[in-house]
Amino acid sequence: MCFCRYDSAVAQGIRPHVDQGAYSVNCWLSPNHARDEPMHNGDNVKHSPDTKVGGLRLYRGPGVEGEALATALQEVFSATQEGTSSTSKDRSNDDDGEILRRANQDFRSLKAVVDAATARGTSEQVDVAYKQNRCVLFESRLLHETSPTLNFRSGYRRRRINLTFMFGNSL
Repeated sequence: MCFCRYDSAVAQGIRPHVDQGAYSVNCWLSPNHARDEPMHNGDNVKHSPDTKVGGLRLYRGPGVEGEALATALQEVFSATQEGTSSTSKDRSNDDDGEILRRANQDFRSLKAVVDAATARGTSEQVDVAYKQNRCVLFESRLLHETSPTLNFRSGYRRRRINLTFMFGNSL
């Protein structure tokens, strides 16, 4: 289980990562009225409950899932650090888990994989809008992050609260 309370004036939320369970459930607890109204050309614009503010972004597709993700991360690590490059043929699932744990320590490696896969057209992003008491169930190995638009009003009681449950063991 993981509990996060975000100050949107300071933090951008959680960067791209994978969770350690087989399945994750993200639950959002802050009231909808704690969100800031999105701005458009300097004017306050009313938003619908489904406006993609402060929710969850999931990355899907062959370029960012399963063995392709582990292989791409290994290539990123090999390019940025000394060491030997291994191919997907000589890696076991345990090695893939270690690669994902290592990538979670440095979100830039995951971001590089997402950006490259997006440029090649082998990934897509799925945005889930924030709504109080909404829970999202997804496979923990899917790359995900807090939506880039984390806009909540100032004050401790208005901060975005995220509660994550992880079930099973994937890494």
